[in-house]
Amino acid sequence: VPAKVSVSTVKQAQNIRRFLRPVLPDDGEEITGARLGTLIHSVMEHVVCTGGDAVQAAERMLENKLLTKQEHSAVLKNREWIDGFLKTPLYARLRNAKRVLREQPFNLEVEADSIGYEGSGTMLVQGILDLAFLEDGWVLVDYKTDRVTKETLAQTAQGYAVQLALYARALAEITGIPVKERYLYFLRMQECVKV
Repeated sequence: VPAKVSVSTVKQAQNIRRFLRPVLPDDGEEITGARLGTLIHSVMEHVVCTGGDAVQAAERMLENKLLTKQEHSAVLKNREWIDGFLKTPLYARLRNAKRVLREQPFNLEVEADSIGYEGSGTMLVQGILDLAFLEDGWVLVDYKTDRVTKETLAQTAQGYAVQLALYARALAEITGIPVKERYLYFLRMQECVKV
């Protein structure tokens, strides 16, 4: 039993899906794959924080040297992924929330067998919550850049159930406030799925 694992590793260890390795682009090459997902997550954090849109957030991040020109271009090329979230009822609820957590890191001690590892003992699970907002309980939102279709949406969402359950457990245990709802927002498809 490892002493420490990430939420992503737990999910991967349970053979739910494979993670792409980050693509490190050369100058002039299109940014794709996991690297694009990381950039979109960063811009989403700024959008949720400031209340602006994808273009405004990307411009600020470029000015503050948080994005390169190439990264800025990649974000703008896919800005509808971000702006689609801003039109959802979920985002409207977030804007009225009592408290909002963005890209919140956490550590959670768990029993190894409770997350699918063989053997006894405890493990430290590390993760980062994309977004959570407080109403009369926490609402947890995780952004995904997976390529999904209407036919694969439900199966893909189910594949993330373990990950969201760990996020919800961590958030509830750390804050003492229950998680009342969990959502996946598929950015490419602009589809919100309750899990």
